[in-house]
Amino acid sequence: MGALTYKDTKAMHKAIIIGVFFVTLWTLMLIWTGSLGRSIFTDIPVADQIIPSIAMTVLPPWLAGLTLAGVAGAIQSTVGSMVIVISSTFIRNAYQAFINPKADNKKLKKVTVFATVLICVGIFLAAIKPPAALQYFITFAIGGLGSSFFWPLLLGVYWRRTNEYGAAAGMAGGMITYILGASNILPITMGMNAIFMALIVSGILTVVISLMTRKPPKGVVMIWFGKAYPKSIAD
Repeated sequence: MGALTYKDTKAMHKAIIIGVFFVTLWTLMLIWTGSLGRSIFTDIPVADQIIPSIAMTVLPPWLAGLTLAGVAGAIQSTVGSMVIVISSTFIRNAYQAFINPKADNKKLKKVTVFATVLICVGIFLAAIKPPAALQYFITFAIGGLGSSFFWPLLLGVYWRRTNEYGAAAGMAGGMITYILGASNILPITMGMNAIFMALIVSGILTVVISLMTRKPPKGVVMIWFGKAYPKSIAD
């Protein structure tokens, strides 16, 4: 959703560089904190409890409270954003596209509210009996997203020959490979995380299918890459 606020592609390119730096920084910090916390709190049954335990142990009570409140707020913000994405995806890609294409804004508003409430109720029911460690679900979800969108997004931004057919093939191939590898249906991981093979398959499909199908339209190339584009792309 944040991508919709970009002023132009130049701003998007800068955001990618800055985002990669900060995401890498806090990801490494969280990984190191979790690993060190496991060596200190060896009797914690669930890994999700390591960060709160460290905060309550090494920080003053008031600062630990603020830290945990920030974590809780971040979780609520993420859940809220995901609910909005899910409901809007259903409304735009399912209801408005196939069920009722002629729905007006008033009708869409009612359906959106109903879908959001229904999704929240489903989330609440699932949270009554949560799994032992949510991190497994989070890791699986992030691995699937990375397998599907990494190459289509990267090549779509920086390679002018990428088209919708290559992107769709890369997303589908990466997701299917990741699911088959992570669930051990196919022994293709070679002892590594399934995302490794999934990224290889996704990248190959994105490039090969893009080259085998028609070139992107001239208008698309001009919008995303400016007027200085090779004639071979516009032909």
